[in-house]
Amino acid sequence: MAVRHIAGGFFLEAAQPILGVILFELQRDSALAFSIPIKSGQVLATVGDAIDFVGRLPQERLARHYWFRAVVMLNTALKSPHFLTTATINLHVATAMDFLLSET
Repeated sequence: MAVRHIAGGFFLEAAQPILGVILFELQRDSALAFSIPIKSGQVLATVGDAIDFVGRLPQERLARHYWFRAVVMLNTALKSPHFLTTATINLHVATAMDFLLSET
């Protein structure tokens, strides 16, 4: 499992089977609760899109409290999929707070 230290927490990049058991149900192609359009023209529609997007953000941006919360909730959703809506909302708020959210 690829694990990176980001903004005071750990960010899981992919599921890994341990002794044949998957640690969580969400996969990279699992849909977010709703799509998040970004100003660059990208649309965050899947868990993989969100992971890739957050992974490309500079460390100084990830240190902001709303990005920290978005990363924590995304990690939580990876472990417990019923938190996916909360994670998506937190990601949406973080993109809006940094003016990355597209108006369309």
